[in-house]
Amino acid sequence: MTEEARKPLAAVALALAVLSYYFIAAGRLEPEFVLAPAWTANLDRAGSADAFATPATGAAASEAVALGFELGRFHGQVGPDGRILHVGLRDFRSAVSDGYVIPYDFDSDGLTVLDSVGAPSYEIKAPGAPWFSSGRLFLAGPEMGSVSEYSGSGELLWSLDFGAPISAFAADEGLAVAGLVDGTIVAIERDGSVALRTAPGGSRIEIILGLAVDSERGRIAAICGIDRQRFVLLTRTGGAYRVASHSYLSTDFRRPVSIRLSADGRHAWYEGATGIVVRQLEDGSESTLDLPSRDFTISEDPSRGLTYLLSRDAASATLVVVSPPDRVLGRYALPGADAFARAYGDLVFTGSSERLAAFAAGED
Repeated sequence: MTEEARKPLAAVALALAVLSYYFIAAGRLEPEFVLAPAWTANLDRAGSADAFATPATGAAASEAVALGFELGRFHGQVGPDGRILHVGLRDFRSAVSDGYVIPYDFDSDGLTVLDSVGAPSYEIKAPGAPWFSSGRLFLAGPEMGSVSEYSGSGELLWSLDFGAPISAFAADEGLAVAGLVDGTIVAIERDGSVALRTAPGGSRIEIILGLAVDSERGRIAAICGIDRQRFVLLTRTGGAYRVASHSYLSTDFRRPVSIRLSADGRHAWYEGATGIVVRQLEDGSESTLDLPSRDFTISEDPSRGLTYLLSRDAASATLVVVSPPDRVLGRYALPGADAFARAYGDLVFTGSSERLAAFAAGED
């Protein structure tokens, strides 16, 4: 190959390297673990949704795997290979899952659910705020005192009025759990029946600030109360939920609190006074990761036994690769407070500062 022929290839390689460094500034990783850039996609190259091309169309697009994203002013779907299936501009807010997007505002009388290529799929003729959790579609009533669940075709499955505003909510494939401002926890089965209604108590001001659920193991974790605040773990034994453990916390949050349960049932992650607390559920021991903790998410790679933890502050985010409970393998700085990250197979799918990217997890 001549020197002149090599120049364009060198320029492309340099551009990809610069883009990868700009998108994610890598911290030091242990030698056996690497995240290698797989692809990137820019979302800020046009000011209107009409300017975005849709590489996949028709039946092929409908059958393609779609990863939903919500990033800054954009929402949409992208394939694991980086093909953008749909990109839209948000007027107000949107609910996003893999395969569906619901743009909405608080004064709308109904909702239109868009499929993976942005085409109308079905409608929900009810007001409220929608969200997806574990592939399930929920709708909170306008006064935030009720929740409904809808099927994948827009059919109402159940609706429940709680009698008090909702302050926290969590759901997995088997159970939905609502926390109320009066300190009550209500767990709802898939058929809409109430499996649990309890008030943990123990604080001067009763309110549920954060919830996580693991229906497979019959567990509900909560951050509750003000003056004093508590971590409470409920477990299902003999068909009923009981308090399995609890501890008073040094925090005094008066707002929603992030809390998660690990997929393997071993750990709870929640917001602490000085970072993200990792609590081992077997013996109650705790450790703290020195990271911004107000708004964090976790995504797990069970094949490697890793947790991808995304921690945000007011202006940026940090992606941390953790070998649970608290062994940090690497840190990545992400520009923009609206960043997200999740595991998908061997990929870590991320979005930051109006850019999408995927990194392949592997061993060096």
